[in-house]
Parts: sequence; C-alpha cells; structure tokens
Amino acid sequence: MEKRLKAIFIIVMMLGLALTACATAQENAYAKLSEVRGSVEIKKYPGKAMAATAGLVLHARDIIRTRGDSGAILEVFADGTELVATIELRENSELRIIELMKKSGANTYDNLLDLALGEAMIKVHKPLAGKSRFEVKTPTSFIEAKGKTSFSVSVEMEK
Repeated sequence: MEKRLKAIFIIVMMLGLALTACATAQENAYAKLSEVRGSVEIKKYPGKAMAATAGLVLHARDIIRTRGDSGAILEVFADGTELVATIELRENSELRIIELMKKSGANTYDNLLDLALGEAMIKVHKPLAGKSRFEVKTPTSFIEAKGKTSFSVSVEMEK
C-alpha cells in the first residue's frame, strides 16, 4: 500500500512539473493604450468599467469602448519590446481582446480581437512566422493577416 501511494505521489508530482513547463512555454503578450482621445472606457476582466488613460496595459478578455468624437490607439506587444501591431479604434467602437499570446521557443504569436461595433484601423508591423496568427473577428466576418499589412475593419449597428 505504501509503495502504491509513493508511486501515485510521484506521478502527480511529474504531472505538476509537466503542466508548469507547458505554462512557462507560453508568455502572455499584452496591449498598451498609447493614446486616448475623448471618452474611452476599459472593462478590465473580471472587473468594472473605468476611464481609459494612456499607458494602461490590457490583456486577454479586456474590452475597450469609445464614445462619440473619441478614439484610442493600442499597441500590441508579443513581449516587453516586440511591437506586433498598432490598432486605431475610432469613435463609437467596441473591441474585445480575445487572445494575446507569444509561445516562447517557437517564435509564434496568437492574437485574436473581436470588433463588436465601430471601426478599427490595423497595422501589422512584421511578417508572421510559422503558425502565428493575427485575426480580427466581427459579427459577420473573420479577417486573418498573414504578414506585414494595414487594413480597416468596420461594423455598423443594424437599423
């Protein structure tokens, strides 16, 4: 019985180490508000909405909302120094950050944004290597950038 408990304990410890290694193999990327103009609010996950300020760091599941005559510029970083994309969010827009992640060792990036309403001008600054993704989802479309590019996405409210 004691040998069996030791074996179970060793297996559980090895699984814990393996899960820790997997978790450290993925680095959380982030986005930073580099410019805020007018009335912009952020809903940090899992918190309440608050006024946006330049320099605020955003992560997966955060939401950015701009009101009339307002806007924001987000810079998406794969790590502390590597700028992947710049997003200009126009007035009356709502953007949810679904996923921002850099997988270390593989030099692979996963970036998924959801534009629910409004307009965003997006500039991807570098070619994406391997299985890297930079995707923008809307209620009616799905856009994937494969390389260094600029594009605009807009979603209008149904009347």
